[in-house]
Amino acid sequence: MDYNREFVKNLNEYMSARNVTGKILAKELNMSEAAISYYRTGKREPQLTTLCMIADFFEITLDELMGRKEY
Repeated sequence: MDYNREFVKNLNEYMSARNVTGKILAKELNMSEAAISYYRTGKREPQLTTLCMIADFFEITLDELMGRKEY
């Protein structure tokens, strides 16, 4: 499974569903808007600590953020 592709899809879906812009997320996570843009387009993969911060912001698990499903 391509977890980066799942992450990009899920990040964009969560942001859209909650009306969160890149600017808002960047401010909440104390990051640049450019970094969020790179994550949203798959140009960069976030570090584990960043993934945790994103999951915490959306109040979801890392598995949900990464698109992992129970088998």
